[in-house]
Amino acid sequence: MVSAWLSVPVAVAVVVLYFTVRLSLLRRRTVTAAAATPDLRDEPPAVVNLLVNGLADAPQVASATLLDLAARRLVEVHEVAPDARHTMVRLGTQTLPDAAPAYERRILERVAATAGRTFTPVAELVETYADGGFNWQRRLVRDAMLDARRRGLVSTSDQGCLLGIAAAAVATAALLAPLVPEPGAAGFGGAAAALGAAWIVVSLVGGSLMSAVSVGEKAGAPDRYTARGREVTAHWLGVAAWLRNHPAMRDLPPAAVAVWDRYLAYGAALDAIPHAVRVLDFETAGRRAELTSRHTGTERTVHVRYWARNRFLRPGGPAAAQATRVWALLTLPLWIAAGVAAATTIPSPYLRGLVVVLAGLQAARAGYRLVRAQLDLTRPVVVTGTVLDVSVARHQPTADTPGPHGQELPDLPTHYYVVLDDGSTDVVRPWIVNRDLARGRRDVGPPPFGSAERLTGWFDDLTRPFFSTGDVVRLTGQPRSRFATAIAPAGDDDPAVVRP
Repeated sequence: MVSAWLSVPVAVAVVVLYFTVRLSLLRRRTVTAAAATPDLRDEPPAVVNLLVNGLADAPQVASATLLDLAARRLVEVHEVAPDARHTMVRLGTQTLPDAAPAYERRILERVAATAGRTFTPVAELVETYADGGFNWQRRLVRDAMLDARRRGLVSTSDQGCLLGIAAAAVATAALLAPLVPEPGAAGFGGAAAALGAAWIVVSLVGGSLMSAVSVGEKAGAPDRYTARGREVTAHWLGVAAWLRNHPAMRDLPPAAVAVWDRYLAYGAALDAIPHAVRVLDFETAGRRAELTSRHTGTERTVHVRYWARNRFLRPGGPAAAQATRVWALLTLPLWIAAGVAAATTIPSPYLRGLVVVLAGLQAARAGYRLVRAQLDLTRPVVVTGTVLDVSVARHQPTADTPGPHGQELPDLPTHYYVVLDDGSTDVVRPWIVNRDLARGRRDVGPPPFGSAERLTGWFDDLTRPFFSTGDVVRLTGQPRSRFATAIAPAGDDDPAVVRP
């Protein structure tokens, strides 16, 4: 039998080695800059910002895209004073092409919803909660990555997933090694106990490791430059060097886009004009969990608390009480039986202790989930309040695949975060509303055949909630899982409705 003293250190060493190799593969990509040049290429500033930042992030994607839209006269920028409160924006005279990338549509829709044709301070674009909520900036970066892939500048690699599978397999095998009995030494009971212990270790250790290293990866982590991508990045680094050779450009305000045209947008993408980016402060949009509410008749600030991403305890994210109860009822007796069998049949103290502890942890988790889910199902709550924000909580990545007519469709939302203020507290958690519930009674039917316009219209009908920010609704839901089970407009005769 393999020594129990070696199994745990070997498993830990495998995991440490995995993360070491993974971090090495995901280190910041470096590209040698070409000679300084003022020549601009046709890659959008959002893609350029992603390329020159090593594909790990696009920190100026919002400001660079806004300035690019201004240079193309889709947005107008007027400066009264050099700060976000006195830098005004509104929609311009041009319209966005149908084939425009998703990140440009997100920025323009935000300007249209907040400012429209009226000059509005940029600060209001930042302070008004973005469509997509706290994920808005991350989704902009993902849209830029998708555009870079379509342009052949970036390729996707599955090295991270393969490494994760290998690490999980080796670490789990190391922990299971002491369970292998000597030839002819184990009877039926020992073999059954070994199989039960293997199941526990694989499900807890292997599953948690794979959740951490695979499911929780950032969208841009497994991507690599293509040969053309490295050539394009080198060119744009040369443009950055040319811009930095003109120190006066560092202090240009956003309104200077009327003179400098797209050079200002690319300067923002290349981090060569920090003053304009600092004045816009657009990078904080969608990251502020503070909303203004007038539900009680007076204006006040409401703080939104979203769930922390925990891939170990919640690999699939938040779940409704019905699903949680079914899973808990299935797993609780199995974990208890596995723990009892291990305690009575495994002779080795190490093996017995390992299996009993792991089974006990899983049984405790299942019992907690069962009680929590049962309380949610038997004691739902009814909340009447004002919708402060509607954002996408989960989506299907349909943007990775072009539509049947070659058009670019956005990701298909499956659930929404709905921030609802009933006036009872200044700290709220969002409710999770599934797509069908949010759509209301509208029957959109199957996807239509024909023109791209008809398919886009069907997609909008499928994904558009019947309520929007500022509406007063009556929501029934599960208070602990925060999943809504019913939502409808609140009537004027509802005693909980406060009309501002």
